[in-house]
Amino acid sequence: MSNSSKIFLHKILNKEYWPSFLIYFPLFPAWIYYSIKARSLLFLSAANPGIEYSGIFLERKSKIHETLPPAFTPKTVLITPGNTDVHEVLNILQKGNIGLPLFAKPDIGEKGTGVKK
Repeated sequence: MSNSSKIFLHKILNKEYWPSFLIYFPLFPAWIYYSIKARSLLFLSAANPGIEYSGIFLERKSKIHETLPPAFTPKTVLITPGNTDVHEVLNILQKGNIGLPLFAKPDIGEKGTGVKK
C-alpha cells in the first residue's frame, strides 16, 4: 500500500478529518424537531451558559481560557492579526515565556481550521 493510500485511508477512518457537514448532517432532523418543540433555533445554547452560544459556533477560545484555572490551560498569548509586526510578536512571546516551536491558532475556529506550527 502506498503512502498516499495510507494517508487517504487514515483520513476516511478518523472522524476528526471529516468535513463538519458529514458529522452534523445526521443530527439535522433531530435539531429541527427540538427547535420547533422549543420554539427556538438556538435552544441548545442553554446547555452551557458559561460559553457564548454554548460553544456551538463563534466562541472565542480566549474567553473560554479565562474561565479555566491556569494550571489546566496551555501557555497562551492573544495577538491581534494584521496590526502587529514580527518584532512585537517576538516580544509578546518572550514576555509570555513561550519559545519555539509553537502552535498558532485563531481565537475563533473549529476542527483545527487555521492552526499553524
